[in-house]
Amino acid sequence: MKLYKKVGYNPLGCFVSILVPLPILIAIFQAIQIFSNGEVVGIYGFVKDLLGVNGDFEINTNFYLIDLSESYLPIAKESGYFSLKVLPYLLLVILTGVSQYLSVKFSAAKSKDKDEDKKKKEVASQEDMAESMNKSMSFTFPLMTSVIAASMPSGVTLYWVVQSLVTAANQVIHDKLKKQKK
Repeated sequence: MKLYKKVGYNPLGCFVSILVPLPILIAIFQAIQIFSNGEVVGIYGFVKDLLGVNGDFEINTNFYLIDLSESYLPIAKESGYFSLKVLPYLLLVILTGVSQYLSVKFSAAKSKDKDEDKKKKEVASQEDMAESMNKSMSFTFPLMTSVIAASMPSGVTLYWVVQSLVTAANQVIHDKLKKQKK
């Protein structure tokens, strides 16, 4: 702990930022899995009464050109990896990687600005190692996200895109407000 305080490193820093979106991501995934089967189970009676449904009902999982219960890989294996049918799903997977890259980039810029004073005290080799690790993570993490998103339902991928863009926008607004106060 003394070393962490001296260097200014928080080992749980990146873990804390995923505590809120991860349970939401898991809940969306499970809801899409349950609702895409056509069998809606586990809904309380008062919810069915509120919706005005007596028996079984079907949930529309379409969003513009995308069926939110489908994922890129199964459709691509069936109709071709770059066919017109899979193009919206492929664009969503690519947009997931791009939005994740922007989110990581703006978060890394924040931590870089915060540590400017501490960098003067550090050894040059530690600076080089941290910089190379940040560069590696800024490309590796979005790539991993895109690979995972290719096999996830599109509803989860869409949530991932929106959450990453909101995080990046929040960081940009925060930085601008912080600069205005100075």
